[in-house]
Amino acid sequence: YIRSQYVVDRLRTLSMRTFPRSTAKTILIHLAPKSTTRDEAVPAISRQDVNGPYQVTLVRGSCPIHRGIQEQEKPVIVHYTDIYNSTVNSNGRHGFGTYRCVTGPAVVIPRVGNITIDKIAILEPSSEVMLSDCVIALKPTSDKYVVHLKDTLTRHFRHIQEHYTGTGAPFITISRLTAALRSIGVEIAT
Repeated sequence: YIRSQYVVDRLRTLSMRTFPRSTAKTILIHLAPKSTTRDEAVPAISRQDVNGPYQVTLVRGSCPIHRGIQEQEKPVIVHYTDIYNSTVNSNGRHGFGTYRCVTGPAVVIPRVGNITIDKIAILEPSSEVMLSDCVIALKPTSDKYVVHLKDTLTRHFRHIQEHYTGTGAPFITISRLTAALRSIGVEIAT
């Protein structure tokens, strides 16, 4: 029942004596609610449907969020702060210039900033957004893999998180993200 309602991320197993006067085996887990509306928007596939690695196109955002004048005819800009609760939330700000855009479905993650499980989000089908320079979109070669990709990143969250480094705001480079994805069976299309 829990797995049907939540994404379960096993963080670690604690020792038998972690809690005073208790010898219970304890496992620390993170539960993130599944959203039926997002899961229904793109057909989900099971792990058994994916044979070996599959490919994604990686789109690194390039729009500087704090420069330029909004152009109403441009798509909404997505920044790190607009990704929360596993959703890409519209801030109402439009992009400007000729910076990179992406059309959903895709998985959006921060490039810069503290990554958490709820910062792994699905961009809804047919939604076009401009990506700030703090965001990366991963677009599978087939739309049917989007939910599976998000689930894969969530299951391997700690591994992905380890690739974010930096003395100020944590960040991930394209080469570190490529290596992290490859190690969990996701290849970057060239």
